[in-house]
Formats: sequence, structure tokens, C-alpha cells
Amino acid sequence: MSRTTSTSTSTSTSNSTSTSISKTALGSAPMPTTASQTWASALPPPTFQFKGISDLNKLLISDSTPEFFTIENVSTQDFAGIELAREKCRIQKFRLTLYSADSKCLFITIPTGPHERLHGHLDDGIFREIVGMGLTHDLIRAGATIYQKWNSTGGTESAGEGDSARIPLSTRPLPSNFPTLVIEAGFSQSLSSLRQKAKWWFDVSGGDIKIVILAKLDQQSQIIHLEKWKAIQLPPSAGVTTRTRAATAAAAPQSHCVQTIDISRTPGINDTDPNRFDGASYVITGGPLQLEFMDLFLRKPIPPEADVVFSEEFLQEYAGIVWRAV
Repeated sequence: MSRTTSTSTSTSTSNSTSTSISKTALGSAPMPTTASQTWASALPPPTFQFKGISDLNKLLISDSTPEFFTIENVSTQDFAGIELAREKCRIQKFRLTLYSADSKCLFITIPTGPHERLHGHLDDGIFREIVGMGLTHDLIRAGATIYQKWNSTGGTESAGEGDSARIPLSTRPLPSNFPTLVIEAGFSQSLSSLRQKAKWWFDVSGGDIKIVILAKLDQQSQIIHLEKWKAIQLPPSAGVTTRTRAATAAAAPQSHCVQTIDISRTPGINDTDPNRFDGASYVITGGPLQLEFMDLFLRKPIPPEADVVFSEEFLQEYAGIVWRAV
């Protein structure tokens, strides 16, 4: 059952980009044309019109419904009704990828095996690392928590939930607190939509979220692409006085991708190769993946506490586990 968590109404400083999310932004935004990213799909998700909760439920339980799709013409009142139906278990479960009151678009994910393994095994890896540090009961899962941004009149401006997220209880004990880490997966979703979601997380949390990990699987290119995003405090531009609005905007933390990792199959390994699920059948470019302890727990580590590091060996095994579900 989903649980709604309210956010602060203060102005976000984590990203200067507007949080008005359009269908184009989440479904078909222009993709970078660098060689390492040409494999990523930028096709818009299938679109349906909102005709009521009963009709939506039929769509959710249909075997022909795609994993990732858009519902249009969803007012804030409609959205509140959908969320109430979810809480009362009167509608088939789904993951609220994002809702935008401005565009009246509700982006829905029906998680599949590959989707769940893309984020779930990374989350499991984090748990194993913190158990070894004696922090089993600190960095806990956020679960099916919906985070919202409110408008000036107290209505919903946007809302969403993560695929995986973790909160440090020792420094953020309240139910309304944001996680410090969010993981978003993309099996049917485009990489551009995942990036838009990462920026939304930094904005809606006012910078409280420290790390967003994106995991995108592309079947055609047989690549798992990981991105680590953080809100980075950029130095003010030379010659800009600190009293100007431009200087204030420049000083605000900006969301940036700080690391990319590609996990590809060794040449000669195809979909029928008996070794295709072995970790040794994968090549890591850009690893290892490091999650800073300070960002996760909001305090300095005390040995044996340390950063969470996903080695290249872990990432190879991770790839084999994900591809088993495809």
C-alpha cells in the first residue's frame, strides 16, 4: 500500500530547471548523441486517456498493457482519487513514476522482472555493505512512499515514488523526511525519462536527496548503463557580483551526472551462449561505482564504516543476474 509523504513548501535550490514535467520531457526528450549513448531509446510511452478509476484498473490488469505508459487528462482531483483507491487496495498495484498537475499527465510503471532486478540487486548490494559496517537498522528502505511538491495553494504540483530508496534513521527519523539515495530503473523507459526523473528528485527534495542512481537496460545493444547523479555546488562565474539574481542562481546546487558506467557483453557472447549469465562474460567501463558514506548517512564515517563501493566483480555478477530475467 502506498503512503503519501508531504514535502516542504520552501523553494527548491537543487536545480534551476522547472519541475513542470511534460509528456515530451518524460517520453521523448532529445537524447545526447555521444557514441556511448546512441543505444538508448527515446520513444514516447504509449498514451491513454483517463476515463475513471474503473477503466484505469482494467488497463492495469490487462495482459496487453505495456510496462510503462502515460495517462492523460488527470486532474489533481482525479489524482487524489487514484491515490485513495491505491491506499484502500481498490485498484491493481502500480508504481507512480511521476504525476504532473501542470500537464495533467500520470506516468505509470508496471514493474517486470528485468525492471525490478535492475534496481533491486543494487539495493541488495547496499544492504550487504552496511550490514558489514554494523548499520543494519540505520539506512532503511523507504518502501512505496510517494513524495509530493505542493503549489502555493496547498495543492499537488507534482508527485512520484522511486524504484528503490534509502533513509538514514539516525539523521532523518521523521516520516516526512526524504531519503538520501534513490535508484531509478529503466527497462521500457528511455534514458532521457530517467534523467528527467533524477532532476525532479533533486528539485522536489530541495537538495535533501544526495545521490540518484539510474540503471538502464538496452536489449538491442545488450548494455546496462548506469549513471550516478548528484547536486553539485558550482563556483560563481567570474565578474558576477553576489548581489545579483544571476549570482544567486549560479550559486544554487545544480544536478549533474558525475559518473557513467557501461556493462557490456564480451565479444562473442550472444543470447544463446551458455556462459551469458556468468559474470566473466561482461566488461565494465567506468567502474567501480562509489556511494559516499557522508551522502548516505549525513555524517562522517567511523571505522569500519566507509563508502559503499560496487566493485567491477560485483557489477559483472549484477549484469548476469539482470539478464537472467530478460
